[in-house]
Amino acid sequence: MMARIARCLHLLIVVIFTTMNFSQKYSVAFFTFEQETDITDFISNVMGCRDNPGLTLAVVKNGEMWTKGFGLANLDTNRHVTISTLFGIGSLTKAFTAVLLGNILRDTNYTFETRLVDIPGVDVNFMNSSMTEVATLADLLDHGMGLSSITDYGFIAGYPPQADRKFITGKTKYVPEMQTPRTTMLYSNMMYMVLGHVIEVLGGDTWENLMSIRVFKPLRMTSARIIKAPEDVLREDVANPYILKDGQFFNSDPGVYVMAPLEPAGCVFATGPDMALWMDFMLNNGTTSEGVTLLREEDLLAIRQKHINLSLSTTLLNLVPPRFPVTDERDGYGFAWFTGHYRGHKRVSHSGGYFSYISLEWLFPDEKFGVFASVNGPGLPSVSSQGLQAILSYVTDLALDIAPWLNLTTGCTFPAPWRKPFSFHIDPPEILTNDNIEDFTGMYGNALLPDITIHVNTSHDKRQILWLEMNKLQGELFPTTSNDSFTFKMVLPWEYAIERVLNENFTIQYPTDFFRDPIKGQVLGFNITLSGKNDVMTYRKCARFLNENACEETPDPISGCDCSTKCCFWFVLRSVLVALLMF
Repeated sequence: MMARIARCLHLLIVVIFTTMNFSQKYSVAFFTFEQETDITDFISNVMGCRDNPGLTLAVVKNGEMWTKGFGLANLDTNRHVTISTLFGIGSLTKAFTAVLLGNILRDTNYTFETRLVDIPGVDVNFMNSSMTEVATLADLLDHGMGLSSITDYGFIAGYPPQADRKFITGKTKYVPEMQTPRTTMLYSNMMYMVLGHVIEVLGGDTWENLMSIRVFKPLRMTSARIIKAPEDVLREDVANPYILKDGQFFNSDPGVYVMAPLEPAGCVFATGPDMALWMDFMLNNGTTSEGVTLLREEDLLAIRQKHINLSLSTTLLNLVPPRFPVTDERDGYGFAWFTGHYRGHKRVSHSGGYFSYISLEWLFPDEKFGVFASVNGPGLPSVSSQGLQAILSYVTDLALDIAPWLNLTTGCTFPAPWRKPFSFHIDPPEILTNDNIEDFTGMYGNALLPDITIHVNTSHDKRQILWLEMNKLQGELFPTTSNDSFTFKMVLPWEYAIERVLNENFTIQYPTDFFRDPIKGQVLGFNITLSGKNDVMTYRKCARFLNENACEETPDPISGCDCSTKCCFWFVLRSVLVALLMF
């Protein structure tokens, strides 16, 4: 307890010192001196109680911009956050991809309502064949396809270098459908990667180059860049990412921030002034500060308007009376923006979760006002996102001349005391053993996710365990009461695994059921359930991600067949006859 108090005091002192000496303004300030002081005190307090090493803030109102840096960009060298410090903005990148697409469409006969099948060079097939024929660019932009987000595991684990956007776009036919398309928004990072491929087809260049030339450059976002290598997050102009483990800060693994080819969904890094220019553009009818129009007016309106409803589980997170003293609600989704209201004011918003980097952006088109903030730790998503919501609420209230509903105390406790954190108790799970773990070792492949290797490892308590590796994504397979069934507990990367730790005794684990040859008993593969009941991925020893026909081309180790129709017919017939004789 004393260690946590000391750490919080240290962060608070660092934040205050930074604010006094390193905070800088960009363009004209529109807050009074007293308001600036109140904002600084509020943010410093929230950062201290929520363990945020550094933070960048950008505010825009009626074309005027105000940015500040708080805290530290590097804890080892005491390098401070300035207005020139880059932060990962995560899924706020999606709005940039939507604008880039709109900019390119302006030069074509296509619109957001164009069907994918009508764009030459874009080969997209969905598991639901009827959606293949009717799916539009809008269906991808508003997350309306109803598809599973299971490919997130693949992007985080790391796909092979050969798997570019075109290659993985060809894998959409394997993505499970979770709900009826065009009903409610179901978030899909992969669909924005597919949009990146569409942009490359239409623009005749890489998404990265087109983003730099058609968006960053006209907006004068001179510092913005796209992360392509682990060392990019360790540069001197970047807020280095941190995680908080056992009460201490550690460097986040830089390798987790490279998620090729998912860059169109979440890999942009930007400074406070970059984001101020971006927000001003979005609030100025798609026109840059130099008067250059990048979007058709109808396309900008389409981006910011509601296209699809949200699920009930999402709307339950809204802040509404009588539980809360104010209204802060999201009611739908546009193209990379949530629609809704804050205290009676129309708002579009979005958050960005990029492991240690958590970002939040609010735009109020009617008031020509926008606010953005991002932090570089502590790698605990709910802690940072709630803190940023409190900060943006406070800054928005002052900017709109509304009495703030949060204070120094509730800025740290939010969403309490109005909504208490969910908690439960569960006893630690029993550790079981399996005497045949060697049966399950080997390499397994799947058409949608990267290949998996399973091998025997030694645990910290000297147990022989089964260890599963999908490149960067790794963890232990725990035996169950069934000999061929296990549960997978993700351990690495820590930045992703921590999201599955619900309390000290309970971590979400994934059922993993192996299947064998019915005659000879050898393990052929396994089914792993990574999320809902429709998110079952089948892995086979004969399969490989890069070769969808591997099982057909490689002789089966049990049957000796290459799985041609004739060979498999005789193998099945032989197996049936053997089974009948045994019976």
